[in-house]
Amino acid sequence: MARQPSALRAREMLALLPTLRRGATIRLADLAAALGSTHDHVVELLEDLVFCGVPPFSPDTLIDLDIQADSVTVNSEPPALSRPLRLTRAELRAVLAALETAGVDPEDPLVQKLTEAAGSAGAVDALASTLRAQPEIGAAETYALLADAIETSRKVRLSYWSLGDDPRGRQRVVQPHALVNRTGVWYLTAFCESAGAVRTFRLDRIREATVLDEGFPPPADPQTAVVPDTAGLP
Repeated sequence: MARQPSALRAREMLALLPTLRRGATIRLADLAAALGSTHDHVVELLEDLVFCGVPPFSPDTLIDLDIQADSVTVNSEPPALSRPLRLTRAELRAVLAALETAGVDPEDPLVQKLTEAAGSAGAVDALASTLRAQPEIGAAETYALLADAIETSRKVRLSYWSLGDDPRGRQRVVQPHALVNRTGVWYLTAFCESAGAVRTFRLDRIREATVLDEGFPPPADPQTAVVPDTAGLP
């Protein structure tokens, strides 16, 4: 049988780690069922894990397992789990962006724990001016609000952040036309009354959004392109 890709194998090994607590004896059949795999494959993963650890990779920093025919006994706490989680700046930005896109509130305990895990309370503040940090509403809620405004042809007041703007964003009133997804990112195409032209807005940069009572005539052919037209450029 061909050996599976290393990335997939690594993910499976990482999935096993939280179950390997010191002193535990675990049936291999249970691990196989939890992983959705076979007895023999789990044995292969465990045999690889005993060569894993943390620097300097001495015997006391490796994962110590006693693998039997139908069970595995964990002789010591896996060293990778004994250290507190420390996120890099890039990792923190990626996780916080994902949580925000999912609509998780900035005050949610999970977000606070991630901030603590990053090792610096100022990390989130530093991101505020360069990333969509701590918006008033999440992207999921923004989508629902804008979708309703498009359906009912009502104007929306946005607080929208662009590069170089105040972190709180800039106020503008728009006539929402369409919601467009491009490479996993949601955009709103709308007529911006401040600019006097159709503009594109990323949902994850919208700080606040309020549907107004004032309506507008919907366009017959709303723009759905989010890439600028370069036909007229030299």
